[in-house]
Amino acid sequence: MMPDIKYEEPTRNIEEKYAGLYLAAFIDILGQRQELAELRSLPDKLDSHNFKIFFDQIRKTVGTVELFRKLFIKFYESSNKRQIVTSQFSPEQKQIYNQIKSNPVKLQMFSDFVALSLSLRDDINKVPMIGVYSVIASIGATCLTMLAGSDVIGSTNIRGGVDIGIGIELSNGDVYGAAIARAYKLENQVAQYSRIVLGDEFINYIQHQRGILCNSPFDIMIKPLPAKAGRFLDD
Repeated sequence: MMPDIKYEEPTRNIEEKYAGLYLAAFIDILGQRQELAELRSLPDKLDSHNFKIFFDQIRKTVGTVELFRKLFIKFYESSNKRQIVTSQFSPEQKQIYNQIKSNPVKLQMFSDFVALSLSLRDDINKVPMIGVYSVIASIGATCLTMLAGSDVIGSTNIRGGVDIGIGIELSNGDVYGAAIARAYKLENQVAQYSRIVLGDEFINYIQHQRGILCNSPFDIMIKPLPAKAGRFLDD
């Protein structure tokens, strides 16, 4: 007899979800799958030798993935710190200042992959380019730091793709759509070795932002952009 299967309706209607442009990054922390493949069974706790080997393997691979997360968050938060004292601002100036920021970046981890997403909507937080700068700079800084290595995990190579496209946030941080699909394709098919590939739509977005006229305090924030955007972060 087949068991009854109950289908639960989604808690949010599709009309309540936001669809728009997202920056997405898909990062592969190289070498971790091989480490995980060697963990075939739990050791006997009484076997101190094999238990130590097992624990060291777990610490190395889990530590590597956790290190990427901690480093990225550290670099991203540091790049978004604001030191301006607003006590002398008028209410109008404070309102403008509080809008000169990007939307928060969302980070998800599964196995040895890291998925990052950033909404580029500008109806509330007016300068999504601040987030774009921060994501790219933080990925680069994290990759270089992990390549340098540490005494615990050694040197770790990173491969990834970054692009922009339409996305829908299904739940907190869970983005579905072309943005994440493009980022995954760049990492999986284009990068080939340890580097970060920037997609065509990402380059187009950067070039478009360079062409925006300074018609408001928010537009002024995005003018100092590089005249040439490279295809790879190692360019």
